[in-house]
Amino acid sequence: MARTAPVNMRSLVLRAMAVRDVPAVGRIDLRAFGSDGGWPESAFQAELRENRLARYFVVEESPGSPLGYIGCWVIADAVHIVTIGVDPDAQRRGLGALLVMRALELALEAGVPGVTLECRASNVSAQALYGKHGFQIVGRHRRYYADKEDALIMTRIDDDPAAARTRLQGQRHRHHRAYGAQVTQVGG
Repeated sequence: MARTAPVNMRSLVLRAMAVRDVPAVGRIDLRAFGSDGGWPESAFQAELRENRLARYFVVEESPGSPLGYIGCWVIADAVHIVTIGVDPDAQRRGLGALLVMRALELALEAGVPGVTLECRASNVSAQALYGKHGFQIVGRHRRYYADKEDALIMTRIDDDPAAARTRLQGQRHRHHRAYGAQVTQVGG
């Protein structure tokens, strides 16, 4: 389903994902990654209901209408981004950056120094997004995805929480200057 209204980059809400969001998130995932690369709704539901390590968030312009999502696991020494997606009609408007910054903030909240993820080797736009946020390529999983494409392992390590907070504030300031978005963060 195509969005008919443009994204209102003046007012966004970033909040914890709820089970009621799963159908909309599933549609975004299918549109962004297709049936071969996306997650079934049952996977999102299981993550929200059963995985005590999982923290999921959505960004929306109006209540109940997510435009993007991120799923993270808070593990012993890192936050691992397990999934992230933005509706194709809302891409290139800074929403992915907001979600990545939420994962970085989650690491600070959890008191862990690292954030890690896997990214398709062919997805240069995602690699550029992560690179802007300090992620570096540290390895490769050969034939990681169902279609046998390699995944790049990308990590950001922040050993100094105060410096990490300062960098994150700077990233938020630059994001606001670039996109003009007023972001309200709710819960989670």
